[in-house]
Amino acid sequence: MSFYRRDILGQALSIIWKKKYLWFLGFFAGLVAHGGEPDLLFRQVNSVTWLKDNLAAVRDVDQSGDGSRFLGAIREVDTAYPTNTLAYVFLTLLILFVILWLVIVAQAAIVIIVGRTAQKKNVSMFDGLADGATKFWPMVILNIMTKLVAWGAWIILGALPAIVYLISGQASWAIIAIAGSLIATLPLSIIISFITKFAATYIVLQNVEPVQAIRDAWQLFRKNVLVSLEV
Repeated sequence: MSFYRRDILGQALSIIWKKKYLWFLGFFAGLVAHGGEPDLLFRQVNSVTWLKDNLAAVRDVDQSGDGSRFLGAIREVDTAYPTNTLAYVFLTLLILFVILWLVIVAQAAIVIIVGRTAQKKNVSMFDGLADGATKFWPMVILNIMTKLVAWGAWIILGALPAIVYLISGQASWAIIAIAGSLIATLPLSIIISFITKFAATYIVLQNVEPVQAIRDAWQLFRKNVLVSLEV
């Protein structure tokens, strides 16, 4: 399978113009990539400066005891108003679950809607969401697997050196944390973002299991690296 830039961009523009509700689904599906690859690239570059500026601030807050006082205040509120606290927690979890459901199902719905539209079949947003909901758990597994890889790399290369810096105060560990975070979050996150999109397509269109879908997606990305990045 190979990609052709002009065909892809032409079809994408045509489908988006005909199916404007794809912008709504794309908003939620895009949360998986934190706004898409371009935003991910620029935001992570800026996060290097943010991490550098805030590592020392976090360490100062910890040493001054402000963090402990803040946690103590939260415990006092929980003790004084347990019913209200439980209600807020339940409502927050419910909202988060609805958003999570939309994020996961929107990924599958976009594939279904775009695929059927390209085949000149009638399809609505609700058709896409209904059929996408049947792929909810495979899509959940896919996203968990890809996020674990991304987070694992970030923890090893960025978070652990940052923790050592917060404990020891040695500036060299802050530099290692910043460099490690940059290495982990830029190329790896972008690759994982593409693999997640491609694997979702395999799961939805070919009913492939998540592990096999990731393997197939990696092969597809590996053969089309330059075109994928260009598009």
